[in-house]
Amino acid sequence: MFLLRPLLIVCFTFVFSTSGEDDPGPLDGYNRPGSLQNAMNTRGLDMKLASILDKYYRNNFTSEQEWGELKSIRYEGTLHIADSEFQFNAYKKKPYYYKLTVVATNGGNIEMGYDGEDAWQSNTTTSEPSLTSMPEAEASNFIRDATIGGHLLYPLIDGKEIEFIGAAVAGEDRCYEIQVTLPDGQIIRSFLNISDYTERRRVTINQVSGSEEVLTNSDFRKIGSILIPFHSALSRDGAQVHEIRITEAKANQGTMNWMFARPKSNFTATAASFSYSTSKNTTKSKELITEKPLNSTFGTSFGVGSFYDISAEDLQSFHIDSILRDASVQSTVKN
Repeated sequence: MFLLRPLLIVCFTFVFSTSGEDDPGPLDGYNRPGSLQNAMNTRGLDMKLASILDKYYRNNFTSEQEWGELKSIRYEGTLHIADSEFQFNAYKKKPYYYKLTVVATNGGNIEMGYDGEDAWQSNTTTSEPSLTSMPEAEASNFIRDATIGGHLLYPLIDGKEIEFIGAAVAGEDRCYEIQVTLPDGQIIRSFLNISDYTERRRVTINQVSGSEEVLTNSDFRKIGSILIPFHSALSRDGAQVHEIRITEAKANQGTMNWMFARPKSNFTATAASFSYSTSKNTTKSKELITEKPLNSTFGTSFGVGSFYDISAEDLQSFHIDSILRDASVQSTVKN
């Protein structure tokens, strides 16, 4: 658990920047004029890399025209942690709008969002709901996974580097390993199956803890013009942290930009440099529960977002399992 400096605030005026006003963020370049044109342009890349990417685009995104017609995706599914199960829904909209909600049986929820500038998080599962800015490193993880199609698209964006590493084995799959370096220096290693070019594995580094996190994808289905994995499992040091199962995914559901903005609220929260911390004891439902801060985001740790990017491997300071349990979220226990 990470200790964060408290500072009482009533209103929020932060605009997210991953490392500083002049430093690039993970999606730096995606919002520049014309940067999102030619999503599948491989001109000038190494011939082997270009050949692999061309097949990856064709098999997973159909064509540049159909990819261009896809504006947003809505997901519903279940998050499995040990013997517990949580319902979630998420929205993603081009170029990098992202909102994720995990529902608690007590009527509250844990929610994270990014509207292109502001990375925020809220928790209404406790007696004192909170609404705050995401801590800087956690926001970097969350925002990294905010794109719908992942970072193998738009290989020529300024500040992004992409290279073919070689052949590799991911589980039982023979793969091509490709490494992407984002403008802020984050590295993503993607493993594409040599037969169907689906992304079977994705490896990232948790920006909070520095640990390596592995997301394994399976059960690919076509939604709109793209293939997405309906099952993802996140592991660290060889041990599974959690798994995600998508039950429904729909394209172009009329998602608007304002839907991703920080909710208006009268919450009083604590924060400093994108950080905050609260800890109180309160009696609720005749049980003594300890309220702890929502110190992490779902990002990659979540697993359904990396590729489709609903956060599929973000594993931030706490990981989603710790977040939920620390927030006293009630789950459905499987028999």
